[in-house]
Amino acid sequence: MKYRGVAYYPEYWPEERWVEDIRLMREAHINMVRVGEFAWTAMEPSEGNFTLEWLHRLVQQMGDAGISVMLCTPTATPPAWLADQYPHAILMQLNGGRMEHGRRRHYCPTSQVFRAHSRRITDVMSREFSHYSNVLWQLDNELGPESGGCYCDNCQAQYRLWLQKKYGTLDELNRRWGTRFWSVDYTDWGQVRLAYGDMYSSMKLDTQRFRSDCFVDFAREQTNIIRKNHQSAVVTTNGMGPIFDPINYYDLFAELDFAPDDLYFDIATMDGNAMAMDIYRNYKKGIPFWITETGSGALSADKCPTAGQVRCWAFSALARGCAGYNIFRWRTCLSGQEQELQGVIEYSGKPRRRYQTVKNLYTELESLWPQFESAPLPVCDVAIINDYQSLWAYQASRINNHVKYVQRFHEVYKAFYDRNVQVDVIPPDRNLSCYKIVVLPSMVMVSDEFAQKLREFVQAGGTVFSMPQLAWRDENNNYLPACAPGDMSDIFGFHAEGGMYLRNFTGPDQALWVPKENFADETPGVKAQLAGSEVTDAVNSWMEDIELDGGAALGRFTDNDFADSPVIVKNNYGKGTTLYAAAYPSISLLGKLIDETLASAGIVAGIETPEYVEVLRRGEYTFVINHRAEPVVVPMPAGKVITGEYKDGHVILGAHDLCLMKK
Repeated sequence: MKYRGVAYYPEYWPEERWVEDIRLMREAHINMVRVGEFAWTAMEPSEGNFTLEWLHRLVQQMGDAGISVMLCTPTATPPAWLADQYPHAILMQLNGGRMEHGRRRHYCPTSQVFRAHSRRITDVMSREFSHYSNVLWQLDNELGPESGGCYCDNCQAQYRLWLQKKYGTLDELNRRWGTRFWSVDYTDWGQVRLAYGDMYSSMKLDTQRFRSDCFVDFAREQTNIIRKNHQSAVVTTNGMGPIFDPINYYDLFAELDFAPDDLYFDIATMDGNAMAMDIYRNYKKGIPFWITETGSGALSADKCPTAGQVRCWAFSALARGCAGYNIFRWRTCLSGQEQELQGVIEYSGKPRRRYQTVKNLYTELESLWPQFESAPLPVCDVAIINDYQSLWAYQASRINNHVKYVQRFHEVYKAFYDRNVQVDVIPPDRNLSCYKIVVLPSMVMVSDEFAQKLREFVQAGGTVFSMPQLAWRDENNNYLPACAPGDMSDIFGFHAEGGMYLRNFTGPDQALWVPKENFADETPGVKAQLAGSEVTDAVNSWMEDIELDGGAALGRFTDNDFADSPVIVKNNYGKGTTLYAAAYPSISLLGKLIDETLASAGIVAGIETPEYVEVLRRGEYTFVINHRAEPVVVPMPAGKVITGEYKDGHVILGAHDLCLMKK
């Protein structure tokens, strides 16, 4: 990695300790610290009274030691004096109460008072620290509504202005939202408020769009100030995920220099972590991503990972295109909400087992970086489309009770992961021509522009695989009266006459309300011919009533009122092929669908390995990584072994072990 870092909190520890910390950091081959995201009070203990001398001393000492500083604007934690003197700057909950001081991101993102204070401290910091060559910038910390959405009068007013800009007139808003049902029609702009609870899905969708835009605008405001004062500045902010739903990260990172993720590997299964990294690699096309927070211990504060696991996680990130790796945190804190999160060194300040693990890892990564500095990012034949509009549409509607976008997205991703097929995760506006396969997981909204791109992609020889509910809704989350998938029926070879969810309350021993909720999740059977074999399996959650329009049924329902109706449709269009599943497949059936998709595109799956054993390629390099707790042997073509064991055509891996080879 180019940058090997830790999160450091010098405002919390005595200044006389810094020299020892820097000495230990240099010994551990640490060349970056992230500083300041929670230090507003230390920087401005009272309004307009800036005390940045300590921070200057720190940045200078780090620079003298050859350590870069990712300097954070401290706006994630407004100080007590701000909350006390300007209560309207603090987030208002739905019940009308203001958040209490002592949390983080408890500010109102539209408050002009809060924005003014944020602009001021960002301006002061970026002017004072612009002359340091070892400074780069992080905005805030994990932007988003951690403390909930704000419902203050200013947010309501800003929301109405946002809607007026989007729709122009109240009549157009009523038309687009379809408010005539239940007599919801609005007759005055003052009647329109931020959505909550069980309201029109179109209202909830626009509320989500507005809140995302607020945070993107807040980040843009700080970015513009920093770039004005520090013209050579590198600016970013730390994201979360795999898929962080409150903010459209494609919008957020568009104006930033690279996309980092706070990715603690004990939060998700390894395939979920892999998905996060593949998503972040593609927020900024062609630019390596970073991991700005991860653990040398466990986020859960329970048993920490082994040294082998920490090493494997880092190499998995390197293989996927990571250029900066930052561990939270340098030293375990004595107090605070996060006092149980384990640092690289102990409460006592002593370097023990985690320090040695990080030292060994960073020494190895430093030695390897010259080989990877100019290495290309992974090149993939498969792209999965990640669409925030569809994600928010599911969250805004009752369909989310049965069809969870992120869950379905992960299922599709894991099917490729299990086959060691590397993928890009991209937004709908990205170029498709460099791929052989494009996958649409539950893309309930499809713009005219994207539909045309799909048409051109398939016509030119590409393969598209789509999960159900393709193009069922318009941009306001209303069902389209035309049969889905609308103008794409000729591409996919079918049209949908209707559909239904599969949570059943209608049996004689079942009930929606009386005497208590009791249901069965129906799983209709399917028989299909996929990847050269006959498959008998099942589907769940949702099924569609479709009619063929030139496509061929590779699979049909075997029971339910839909018996003998098509469920899997394959269609040839131009030089390419489409496949469509008209119901959500079981995990095993989804795997067969992915096999069929790969075969249709002429792509051979990667080397077969046990689950959670990765084979990843980046340019001339092949990484074989065993995330399992038992040894494995993997057949591999010969190559120059950089690290690891290779013998007689096989990579030999111990528990939590890896092998790196070069052609």
